[in-house]
Amino acid sequence: MAGGVSRTYGLIFYDKGKWTIPEVEPHVAIRLKGLFPKISLSSRAPFSFKDTLDFCEDMTWFMWRYPLEISDKDRRRMAKQRRLFEKNIAELEAILLPDTSFPSSEKEFPGLKEGKAPRDYQIKTVKVLERVKTLICADDLGLGKTFTGMTATLMPHMRPAAVVVETHLPDQWMEKYKEFTDLRVHFVKNGKPYPLPSADVYIFKYSTLANWVDVFSTGFFKTAIYDEVQNLRTGTSSNKGSAAASLSADAEYNMGMSHTPMFNYANEIWNIYNILSPGVLGTRDEFAREWGDYWGSSSDKIIVKDPRALGAYLRENYLMIKNTREMVGRELLPVERVVHEIDHDETLVKDYVALAKKLSKTVLYSSDFQQSGAASRELEQVTRQMTGISKARSVANFVKILLESGEAVILAGWHREVYRIWLEELDEYNPMMFTGSESPKQKEINKQAFLAGESNLLIMSLRSGAGTDGLQERGRCIVFGEADWAAGVYEQLEGRLHRDGQDGNVMSFYLFSTFGSDPVMRETLGLKASQARGITMPDSGPIKRARSRDSIKQIAGQILGEIDTEKVATPKDRKTTATTTEQPTLF
Repeated sequence: MAGGVSRTYGLIFYDKGKWTIPEVEPHVAIRLKGLFPKISLSSRAPFSFKDTLDFCEDMTWFMWRYPLEISDKDRRRMAKQRRLFEKNIAELEAILLPDTSFPSSEKEFPGLKEGKAPRDYQIKTVKVLERVKTLICADDLGLGKTFTGMTATLMPHMRPAAVVVETHLPDQWMEKYKEFTDLRVHFVKNGKPYPLPSADVYIFKYSTLANWVDVFSTGFFKTAIYDEVQNLRTGTSSNKGSAAASLSADAEYNMGMSHTPMFNYANEIWNIYNILSPGVLGTRDEFAREWGDYWGSSSDKIIVKDPRALGAYLRENYLMIKNTREMVGRELLPVERVVHEIDHDETLVKDYVALAKKLSKTVLYSSDFQQSGAASRELEQVTRQMTGISKARSVANFVKILLESGEAVILAGWHREVYRIWLEELDEYNPMMFTGSESPKQKEINKQAFLAGESNLLIMSLRSGAGTDGLQERGRCIVFGEADWAAGVYEQLEGRLHRDGQDGNVMSFYLFSTFGSDPVMRETLGLKASQARGITMPDSGPIKRARSRDSIKQIAGQILGEIDTEKVATPKDRKTTATTTEQPTLF
């Protein structure tokens, strides 16, 4: 027995990058599982752990209370790892101290143009990335995450770098690089892979990532930066997610950037981290067991029991950095959010209503799982479009009031038929389109026309505006004419106006009706927004929780006049994380 300990409760040893506990007394095993929740409650020794710095820190603490037999050689290794952990934490804490500052000259950041300089908080984020290797930058919208990403690529040891952006943003990134740096930047074109020219930075679109997997696996890129990283929220089940995982696996540094890294449920944050650094949050089941549980009857959704605790964990382990405007002294006037109940016209959607009722009966009463599932997916699509069309003219009339008062307006929607009605009703105002139907070139032309004052109305798709800059210089009003399931979508679009360069008070109008999918979507948004805000802003206000109910069944019940949808076709094994009589509200 090593170390002079008279009483031990088991054995631990190191071998080939892992620590193994082959045997431990039963009551100590229970305590061990409490400290390391990744261990299944039903599992028995041997237990294995990766040789990470934080594991050695935690195990040293555990062994003070429950000594384990360990060789002198292994004890020295664990002690060394623990000292490295403490040194690393001390250095990271020092970086983020308010009084800490770093030079921002071209000498410190080779390739920076004369007279240009990154902000102090942007440099600090990059300094943390250097040490932790994996990081999500969740800074407030408008604080310059683009420049944070560019600052990372100015570091010679982080090049060549791959920067992955949304389809409509390569030109914007290229322009920013040209304005602030002398780096060689190449935009990777669509189509099949081709020999890449020599460059410091390569800009990829999420939509073309899968074409370059063979190149990613060579380890050519030292750094991978994902702008609007919520694009990876579905994980490796998508082609772009699988390709991103390949890119990150061979890159030394991986940074995701987004104010809203998760749009819906906590499984999305796990998916993203699992791409950036597999295992950093454990396996999917370990994550669900440690932080929450699977939601309802679905194994696809994970609800976190305490979002603020998870947010604090990510911050304390430097897996996420979140700078707010208040923290960096760049505060703007707050967004004024107005939730307005608007009229609808059911006579416009008679055929949709008939179909929705038919689908609702299948959703609620069918015993065929596949048939019910297919009906649920179709019902979601039908009711959203039905709802949007039924209130489209009322939305247009509301927008007319703003336009007549001289405001420049962004109008957000989703369905082509709804756009058609808006274009018809608002034709005299020369509306510009920025949706999924326009090419990136046409989007830019329409955006520039709006900025130039050729039109006071820009109709945007709910999910096409992430990362778009410049609109804040034109207007302060945004109208959500259709609803989206994801709370982050609203914040992303608000952030196009609520950012540096905005002189006014941003007005955000949410137009809901009492018809179709709107009531249920509005309620569901409260839970999602609460989860997301708790994780990214653990010091924020109280967390709201919702009853464990299937949203599509709620819609079906509402359409058929069912009040208590919990009693209709509800699986007996449905799980819930919390119950409350409080109704979640938007944001």
